[in-house]
Amino acid sequence: MIKVNKGYIVVIAIILILFTLFIELSFTPVKVKGSSMLPTFNENDRLIIEKANLSDIKRNDIVIFKDINKEKYYLKRIIGVPGDHLEIIDNEIFVNEQKIEDFCSKNENKNYTFSTQNPIEDITVPEGEYFVLGDNFDHSKDSRHIGTVPFEQIRGKGILVYWPLKDIQIIN
Repeated sequence: MIKVNKGYIVVIAIILILFTLFIELSFTPVKVKGSSMLPTFNENDRLIIEKANLSDIKRNDIVIFKDINKEKYYLKRIIGVPGDHLEIIDNEIFVNEQKIEDFCSKNENKNYTFSTQNPIEDITVPEGEYFVLGDNFDHSKDSRHIGTVPFEQIRGKGILVYWPLKDIQIIN
């Protein structure tokens, strides 16, 4: 007969509980809805969002944020960080007077272009806020429509695509 020390069981249980709490507080799964991030993400793709380390948000990060006017969450790409000067003119993006040549690196379908309905001329991203765009420009509700996103509304940063299995990848 094997004798088990009850102290070990308690320690292992505490470690498992703490590990589970850490995972729950640090990461969350997200299911993509809609077509605003095509071709980067398809509808029903599943991502892991990091909730903890948001202090290092930078341009091109994929973030999830809550619209304060609605109980709705959005998944978008950061284009402008605090202090950036942005212009979207004739379907071209300029950040700090530099044209972004390849906004969406996965965008193989050149039919995805900016709508001229929402040109942005001469905006400076306020301190503590971010300018976001969907990769599928004509089918995205983003900073062109809802304005810049305050840091407090950002709930997490995409780190991993885990579904479908054939598309598993770390999000850069």
